[in-house]
Amino acid sequence: MKLFLLRHAEAEDSAPDALRPLTKYGRRSVIDLASFLKDRIRLDYDEIWHSPLIRAVETANLFRESTGLKAAILERTGLYPMDDPEAIIGQIDAQEKSILLVGHNPHFEALTATLLGLDPYRTPVNVPKASLLRFRRYGQHWQLRDLLTTKVTGR
Repeated sequence: MKLFLLRHAEAEDSAPDALRPLTKYGRRSVIDLASFLKDRIRLDYDEIWHSPLIRAVETANLFRESTGLKAAILERTGLYPMDDPEAIIGQIDAQEKSILLVGHNPHFEALTATLLGLDPYRTPVNVPKASLLRFRRYGQHWQLRDLLTTKVTGR
């Protein structure tokens, strides 16, 4: 099983927080990252899970559209910025499918640390906006295979 984490791209600074859309730069970042990745790594996920916040929904849809993959897009609990990583890990562990999660920090930083067996609240893990992390599960353990940001696209 593979697990991909895609942090949402840059969003407008507005309120309420749940309704903040992506900026023009944010939309371009997602498209550029997806275009760069689709011919370089196997984006072989079966489903896309996203938080209900607009910036995550937009990021999920743009990424799917830009990669041309037909994975189902599903809203899931456990992906809010302040959620405990164990909530989504329980859902992931119940799956046999490979999944792309689209969400937020500080949740993704804590989730990444937890997957790697680190203390999520004491270990600094940086997950930049519009970045993709690729994990692979080996038995009960996760290995971080890649952390790719829009900087790799050269755009």
